Amino acid sequence: MYRERGGFSLIELIIFLVVVSVAFAGLVPLYSSVLRSSFLRESVQGRFLADQVLEQMRAEVGELGSTGFDNITSAKYPSQNGIDIGATVTFNRQVTIEGASVVGGSVVCTGAAPTTETYKCVFVQVIKASDGQTLSNQQAYFAK
Repeated sequence: MYRERGGFSLIELIIFLVVVSVAFAGLVPLYSSVLRSSFLRESVQGRFLADQVLEQMRAEVGELGSTGFDNITSAKYPSQNGIDIGATVTFNRQVTIEGASVVGGSVVCTGAAPTTETYKCVFVQVIKASDGQTLSNQQAYFAK
């Protein structure tokens, strides 16, 4: 007397596991590339935010000369938190302005607040607000 049993045989189960494993193995690189492209997009957005403030400074110095140079201050270009540019993340932009001087033919940042120097160092750092990851570090020198 032959009874039909329900369920799967061991061979069918092994074949199923192999097929599912191959499918997951194919999805892992795809997921990894999605994560990389997300970081890339956020890095480009961070670079844009850093360049934006530096370009404003360059335009002001180019337009107003020494008056524009004198306007490059922390009061006019403050650090900002929670910048939302319509992306899925928010950014913090830190602007640091230091005095600079010429040493041996090269401009060297003094690390102190600018006073009557004829050069200024500007550092702009853009950070992802959610996890503190640095997305862009830019540095520029301005001459009077």
